[in-house]
Amino acid sequence: VADTLTTPSAGLLLGDTTNGVAITVRFRATVVNAGLQSGSSALVNSTTFTSTNVPSFNDTAVVNVSGVGTATFTFTKTGRNLTQNQTAQQTLLTALQGHILEFTLRIRAGAVALTNVVVRDAVPVGLTYIPSSTTLDGISITDGIEPSGGIVIPFIAANQERGFVLRARVDQASSVFAPGNNVLVNRTTVQPQDGNPLQAELPITVFI
Repeated sequence: VADTLTTPSAGLLLGDTTNGVAITVRFRATVVNAGLQSGSSALVNSTTFTSTNVPSFNDTAVVNVSGVGTATFTFTKTGRNLTQNQTAQQTLLTALQGHILEFTLRIRAGAVALTNVVVRDAVPVGLTYIPSSTTLDGISITDGIEPSGGIVIPFIAANQERGFVLRARVDQASSVFAPGNNVLVNRTTVQPQDGNPLQAELPITVFI
């Protein structure tokens, strides 16, 4: 029969039936981990029967899903000093006032998909985020990764990697820095709905 049974606006039309004759409808569904809470979850499948000459009624079936694991992932943060024409990714940066820095964030899901992943980047005092500089997988996206609001990735498939890039400028104002070496720390937090948060830091030494 047509695949309309699980479409609420359409449903499956059985036509006329004979009194006392049962009709059995079977279909299959796959349990996916996305959106399930760690531990066990109860999924409720509800079916509605309607007819032109008898009252409609509903029935439900409950599926208890156990052994749902907490989603795990890896997260790395690196950077480059674009003003110094750096090409290789670094785990710490040095800079002077006015230099433009680029930060790269890579999130890789483990064996379980991630849902509603919130990514926040806290640009420290002494750096200013460059508007419209954020990209996701090489595509420009709306600003929001900085400051506290964050950007939400609705879904990251199992074993899939997503990459953010954003840029900031070292402030020119002399009042921000003390004479000598000033160490700033850029922090990023990644929080999936179904896993524990991770935080990564990248130190920047600004010479005055």
